[in-house]
Amino acid sequence: MIEFMPDTISIHALKKQLLQHPQADKLSSLALFYRWYYGPRFEEAQRNFIRSLAGYSVFCYVFNVKDRHNGNIMLSRNGHLLHIDFGFMMQNSPG
Repeated sequence: MIEFMPDTISIHALKKQLLQHPQADKLSSLALFYRWYYGPRFEEAQRNFIRSLAGYSVFCYVFNVKDRHNGNIMLSRNGHLLHIDFGFMMQNSPG
């Protein structure tokens, strides 16, 4: 199954773009990025991130999700954390 995820960016792509940003030193962590990017909506975005991270953590633990890396973890425009590429689950991992 394939689903298009509009208005999202992977952590890997975000870090790559931020390294080229003129204010790269001020955006060195995800918390600083959230404050800069979301501005007055920071608390809402932070709440969305925390809730989605909690669900993601429980899901990955219960279903033993493998292949977690910055290319598979996405951020949505409203602050939610998303995981893509569930090809390696239940002890079926690369290598």
